Amino acid sequence: MTFERIEWIEFHDLAPAPEEKRTGQRAVSARHCPKCGWLDTAMAVECFRCGFNFIVENRDLEFFKVHQIELPRTELYIDNGYQKLLDGRRHDPSPEAYALRLRSEAMNLVQGFDKLISLDEVSIDRYPHQERAVLTALNEMRGQVLLADEVGLGKTIQAGLILKE
Repeated sequence: MTFERIEWIEFHDLAPAPEEKRTGQRAVSARHCPKCGWLDTAMAVECFRCGFNFIVENRDLEFFKVHQIELPRTELYIDNGYQKLLDGRRHDPSPEAYALRLRSEAMNLVQGFDKLISLDEVSIDRYPHQERAVLTALNEMRGQVLLADEVGLGKTIQAGLILKE
């Protein structure tokens, strides 16, 4: 004896208007999911409840039924080890610790080099292309750059400015 599960939601305020006439119920073919027993339409490709794929997995199930092989139930294990790590954190609720943390985060927000500070300290003849190259090297490459361009364009001055900054 098998039991069918039927679930529905009733909307009492959405009843059909009296002028509408319903001629009869529409027949819909249905099938049970072999994995969870959910009653679904015959056109469904996948079980609404458990995600069983009717097209692919039925072929495998037929093989197991023919050879009388019992499949074990699927077990799901969720590792919440990270939660233990997060629960083990220690927070110092003192205002001094909060101010220190706030100050350290503010230091992390430094955007980079808007202007070159060392230009006033060095007495060299510099050109705009050298300043642009130094700013690019500092902002985009964190000063880790290989300067290679034509002879006489000021690679030595650029390297000195990068080191000075």
